[in-house]
Amino acid sequence: MHCTCQIGRIIRFYRKKNNLTIEKVAELCDMSVRGYVKIELGDSDPKWNTLSKIITVLEIEPDVLYECTALIYDKSR
Repeated sequence: MHCTCQIGRIIRFYRKKNNLTIEKVAELCDMSVRGYVKIELGDSDPKWNTLSKIITVLEIEPDVLYECTALIYDKSR
């Protein structure tokens, strides 16, 4: 499984947990809805600045994403 896809799943989980719409998260992150959706679907590799905005808005602990990507990279070896 590709790393951005897994990150997208985590982002989607926290968006739903916080009862936010895609449109609202995109607005709060000052980005287009299309751009946000691509990240959530794993079709885009977000820059750190964008990812930082998303994890702040969704109140995701950075360690959650770090641990996820570390597990994915370890399994691919």
